[in-house]
Amino acid sequence: MEVGPWSTALDRQRRLQDCLARVQGVTPTREQLLLALKVETGELLQRVKARWAWWRRNDRRFDRGERAAVLEEIADMMHFVLGAVLLSEEDRVYVERASCGSKPRYTDRSLVEVANRLFEARAPAALFTATLELAGALGFSPREILEAYLAKSRVNLERWDATGCAESA
Repeated sequence: MEVGPWSTALDRQRRLQDCLARVQGVTPTREQLLLALKVETGELLQRVKARWAWWRRNDRRFDRGERAAVLEEIADMMHFVLGAVLLSEEDRVYVERASCGSKPRYTDRSLVEVANRLFEARAPAALFTATLELAGALGFSPREILEAYLAKSRVNLERWDATGCAESA
């Protein structure tokens, strides 16, 4: 089976989840992962409120600091998306084969449309696609999301370094 760049992210997420299960004795359920994803999505939407809230001044540009903060929120979301993906072999294969272009996709979709699609999605592969759509609507490429996820997951694994979970992060 041919795998794409997201297989590295899935491997990293599996290591993180295995670490948490070993250290804390916790394996999140799909429902817990979905709830955590909704919370993180809410944090992202609050951060970019001026882009979707019709009653506020609409400024589509990010300064460098805002862009980095938004990207980190999307990386946080991706942790829970990938966690859900790992619960389904079919979804894992779908994500492993996903491409990772360097140009934003879905930039023609409204932020409101893709955010609502993300809140409605339940299947892990649909959550993955909807998260990339939301990122694209904000001007981020799949490559940027993958790189931000890998950087953030490295930090998350390092938090558990004292337990021996951060080996070769």
